[in-house]
Amino acid sequence: MSAWILPVLVAAFAVVALLVGRIFLKGLSGWLLVWMRGTCAFLCLGLFACSALVIYDLIQFKVASDKPVATVTIQLIDDAVYVAEIEDAQGELRHVTLEGDAWQLGIKAIQWGGLLKMLDGEPVYRLDSVASRYYAFEYSDRGARVNIDRSVWSKILDSWTVFGHFEGTLRALGVLMLKPAAAFLPLADGAKYKVFYQRDTLSVSPVNMSASATIESSS
Repeated sequence: MSAWILPVLVAAFAVVALLVGRIFLKGLSGWLLVWMRGTCAFLCLGLFACSALVIYDLIQFKVASDKPVATVTIQLIDDAVYVAEIEDAQGELRHVTLEGDAWQLGIKAIQWGGLLKMLDGEPVYRLDSVASRYYAFEYSDRGARVNIDRSVWSKILDSWTVFGHFEGTLRALGVLMLKPAAAFLPLADGAKYKVFYQRDTLSVSPVNMSASATIESSS
């Protein structure tokens, strides 16, 4: 249910906007009514097209659970150049080239408060980005952030950007938009991790000895 809370709200808003438009047009007559009807029809088509794109983009968010949001495997391919293989909870793979000394995974998340939390409001999330950085100060500006969001429509109409303009209003309604990121961990050849989303934060657990060594060295 929680993955559908915002899509249902968007659809309800579109329907209310249409009803308000019909009530407004009811008191008009003559050529003005014809012109207003035509304008309203185009506006409604645009509203429903945008709403459909936003709704489709929103349902790409996954409900958070005890399972890892991603499994990350690091492979060295050149001096200070690595490939991170990121497998999401659905088994879909992403491959990202990283340059530097450390890496960090980030997600987009929506949490519910108030009445929305009572409607089976479990947090929902979507993978967002992988960042890399150098520890040396002289190379600090060479870090990069790579977008790994695979939602097709996010490239056309990103629901996150749309709702970001109304973050204050949404917060008052109990919709909390978050962008949690795991702590930076050293890049190490062969290291494998599982990343979990719990209590507003991302935590990383090692899968093998190489990953355990990087976590120990960073603590």
